[in-house]
Amino acid sequence: HPAAAFDGTSYMIAWSEDRHVYARRLRGAATFASDVLALSSEGVAAAAPKIAATDRGFAVMYGEGDDLRRRLILTLIGPGTSLERSTISELRLATHALGWNGSELVALWSGGDQISAARIASTGVLLDREPIRVGFGDILGAPSMACEAGQCITSWSTWKRGVEIATIVGDHAFTYT
Repeated sequence: HPAAAFDGTSYMIAWSEDRHVYARRLRGAATFASDVLALSSEGVAAAAPKIAATDRGFAVMYGEGDDLRRRLILTLIGPGTSLERSTISELRLATHALGWNGSELVALWSGGDQISAARIASTGVLLDREPIRVGFGDILGAPSMACEAGQCITSWSTWKRGVEIATIVGDHAFTYT
């Protein structure tokens, strides 16, 4: 599944192809502003990119590993083509989402029977020592997220309770069912 974001000046698209994740910057209607950037590690399967515009460029998050969900990787793309990679989670992951709340990135993922989140500075520094527990139980669907002004609203599906919603503010999550 491809992903796209706009930072007010340019667009960034990210996609997976042949077990690798790539990105490319565009200006305006299909005018390429950069070469294709290979984001994932050579020889390691990667898929499912999510992208967010930040105050320093773009952030692309994707699953990387033998089963495509072993590690959650964040790659920061600066104004040029500079790339900085960091690992967000080493857990066995199923699905994930990424958002920018105006001051920090928020990574959201499902793993096993819970939904977790972590805040990340636009420099790639992980701000939470432990993941924020957002939801738990019989997780069915991929989490989604929308962010603005210091908070994110998240939602996901469960087998028994239907759709659940949580708000992430700082290092706390408030769940509504």
